[in-house]
Amino acid sequence: MMKKIILILCLAGCSSKLDIKRIPISVGETEIIMIWIPGGSFQMGSKDPMARADEQPIHSVKIDGFWMSETPVTNEQFATFVNQTNYKTTAEVAPSVEEIMSQVPPGTAPPPKEMLVPGSLTFINHSAPANANSPVRWWTWSLNS
Repeated sequence: MMKKIILILCLAGCSSKLDIKRIPISVGETEIIMIWIPGGSFQMGSKDPMARADEQPIHSVKIDGFWMSETPVTNEQFATFVNQTNYKTTAEVAPSVEEIMSQVPPGTAPPPKEMLVPGSLTFINHSAPANANSPVRWWTWSLNS
């Protein structure tokens, strides 16, 4: 409920007239209400000296409008969607060497072929606080997950 209130307040602040477009979508035997999020511009980036090079400089970004579910999608609804559409998540599709190499710094060695299997990043729950300067320690690559 709080998410709805925040979304409505944000949308109201962006427009002098609040006109939220809604459409129902059937997923199995349930109905999901989709709401239209209008496009717009915002400032993205950082002046922080600790920011990565691709986070600088601060610049204007324009995004197109899009539809979003009014409420979180349940696991059951997502399973129905997958069954109806044969949708595959990125965790179910093996990455290509080209895809991996496009996301790493130049000169990085390609991963071994045995690593090119479906998988996903999984959060590691540490018993002690994680080091904020080393976020790589917060995640592990889980094969076939």
